[in-house]
Amino acid sequence: MAGLIQRLLPARGESSERERAPGPLCPRVLVVSADVRFYADVLSAVNSRVWRADWARSLESAVEVSKAGAIPIVVYDENLPDNDWRDAFRRLAQLTHRPRLLLAAREVDEQLWCRVLLSRGYDVVPRKADSTQMRRTLRFAWMSVCEVSEPGRAID
Repeated sequence: MAGLIQRLLPARGESSERERAPGPLCPRVLVVSADVRFYADVLSAVNSRVWRADWARSLESAVEVSKAGAIPIVVYDENLPDNDWRDAFRRLAQLTHRPRLLLAAREVDEQLWCRVLLSRGYDVVPRKADSTQMRRTLRFAWMSVCEVSEPGRAID
């Protein structure tokens, strides 16, 4: 399956998009992971015409994608070998349009959740989360973005 997904991605393998919702800010998520299967899991969770999903294989690519357009939600894979997630969160939190930062972790506990919050993150999601759990977490992150930028806006 990973091979099929890899062939369907653009040549650079850096992003894939769904239809955009109308308005200046759409429900958009950037998945930062070297694992195409994890990207596919998040993509299936946001299987909706409203959401747009992008993929970056490194922190550097994530910063480039984020600078090119406002990314409201970033899901950062703790397994990414290039950077420690805390350093990545510090760097992503400095972007002009500071995204809601979610850490995808193998094991989620209260101590990790506290560390994520102290690192300016929004939430922790299990790396093996089912589609419903991932969708719910992303929806809550999106609703928090809307409350700050566009009060009263909702998604399906």
